[in-house]
Amino acid sequence: MLYQQFTKTHLFKQFFKDFYFNGNSLTIFKRRGVQKWSKSLTVAGEEENSRKTNSNPGFTKQQAETLTTCLIEIVGSCVTSIGSNYGSKLDQERLQMKVQSSVDEIRNEMLILEKSKFSQIQEENLRLREKVTAMANHLEDEVSKLKSGVKLDMSLEKSQTREELAFRDQKIKDNGNKIETEIAKLGTQLEAQKLDLIKYLVGSLLSLSTVTLAIWRFLKT
Repeated sequence: MLYQQFTKTHLFKQFFKDFYFNGNSLTIFKRRGVQKWSKSLTVAGEEENSRKTNSNPGFTKQQAETLTTCLIEIVGSCVTSIGSNYGSKLDQERLQMKVQSSVDEIRNEMLILEKSKFSQIQEENLRLREKVTAMANHLEDEVSKLKSGVKLDMSLEKSQTREELAFRDQKIKDNGNKIETEIAKLGTQLEAQKLDLIKYLVGSLLSLSTVTLAIWRFLKT
């Protein structure tokens, strides 16, 4: 409230006008005011020094006290605003440490999650590899069984075919032997019939000769 009232007065305007032209005094006061405010704003000696410094350019004691009080309020407000906005160095260090700790914690969690995920992927890959190996072994066994079955079937088929061919060959041979035997029998029968026919013809000729001779003798006598 005091600061707002003072800024409306002619003294405030005249003060900053004078200090604008007298830059040395303004710079000195700002340096001293900020340094003393940052250390202690309630020290009586420092306030007295500020009043003396403000009294030197030609202000009365009351004007210097009012100006010093306003400047202290201004600097205090600025420092408080800066402190509230940016915080102290210790707070910044604490915040930085907290952020760094949070970052490290997140990094560790990410590493743990990555390792866990990698382990899960490795386990899944190993499980799939074992499954593929088992399937390949099972397929190989099935193929081997199929080959064995096909070979056995082919062997049995060959054996049956061979046996059937052998049986047919034997049957053909038997039939051939039977035919030869029958032919031999027929030959023997033909020879026997020829012999019987010859015998019959010889007997008939002898009989005819005998009859003819008898008739000739009868007629001759």
